[in-house]
Amino acid sequence: MLEASRVVVLLAVLAAVALISPHAPFAIPSVVSSRSARILARDAGAPMPDRVTSPSQSWGCAAIAAAGAAVAAALQRRSRVAARVTALERMNSPDFNPVPPDGLRQISGGVIGDHDVLEVYGADEVAELACRRVADALAEAIKWRGSASLALPGGSALAMMGGLVDAVHGGKFVAVDWSKVYLVYVNHKCVPLDDERSNHRKALELFANKVGIPSDNIVAPGGSADGPAEATAYQKKLLALDSAVLPKDGDGTPVFDVLVLGVGADGHVGSLYPGRSEVARRDSFVFHVEQEGKPPSITLSLPVMNAAKDVIVVALGAEKAEAMKVALKEDAGDSGKSCPAQAVHPKEESTWILDIAAASML
Repeated sequence: MLEASRVVVLLAVLAAVALISPHAPFAIPSVVSSRSARILARDAGAPMPDRVTSPSQSWGCAAIAAAGAAVAAALQRRSRVAARVTALERMNSPDFNPVPPDGLRQISGGVIGDHDVLEVYGADEVAELACRRVADALAEAIKWRGSASLALPGGSALAMMGGLVDAVHGGKFVAVDWSKVYLVYVNHKCVPLDDERSNHRKALELFANKVGIPSDNIVAPGGSADGPAEATAYQKKLLALDSAVLPKDGDGTPVFDVLVLGVGADGHVGSLYPGRSEVARRDSFVFHVEQEGKPPSITLSLPVMNAAKDVIVVALGAEKAEAMKVALKEDAGDSGKSCPAQAVHPKEESTWILDIAAASML
């Protein structure tokens, strides 16, 4: 046991040296392997640079970093859902594709405030990177806890999730055991479930039916036009899920393994819109939102969004650039009332994936 602990310490030190040394003998041609090593080192508690791009960094050192960090993470951070503990195993598996979308670039060293912020070329690259991150987190949660919970919004963010059909054996992402995934909706219009506006219908058609998520694992709304009744019923369904499937924190707030958000040009997330009282509500986990000329909708509350273990925010297009600047670099001091996305500050992981246009004002 003593010898094992010494090995862990030695490997962790080697990981840190490998990551910060500018004088390694073999070249890494891109940020791909260095980013994998950074993720591993972060979970092991080893020092890491904001971004590694030097051609003098080595494949050999990255391998040492990965090994040391993976061992240290597995033995020293068992209290947290496995996050990236199994990353080395994934990297060596036939399902793992180490090549990220072309043009990956991190802004401001990869961190703005308490968010990891990534910029890629366009919509396809944003979607691929988001799906890769979702698949990784689901696979890790399943291996660690036996199941995983995923919360998805509507709009363009949901449309991007069609790529999850590749999170299977032989696909481009890590294989997910979809029979152990539970799907919940961040927001949903109060329309019949087979309506073309229904997020449930879209999710089934995009990926859920194709990958085989059991119908009993999908928490669908009732499909009525009664907003208050739909919100009450949906909250009951969430709270009725076993804690092994959907854990609750000390305040009883549901804690999702992965929660995806899109951001509107006005800064809205889910169905939380600027200037609306729902942004500040803390009296419920799910509530309904009325909008003139539109069917009512139900939405998860901001505390539920921020309680998720891994929050992935996606945004596309120049029309989102101002909202990205306000959300990531400004503070209105109104707890998100003027820009709900500004109040997205998860307790754990927060990753914003933007295309060039959406990131143009950062």
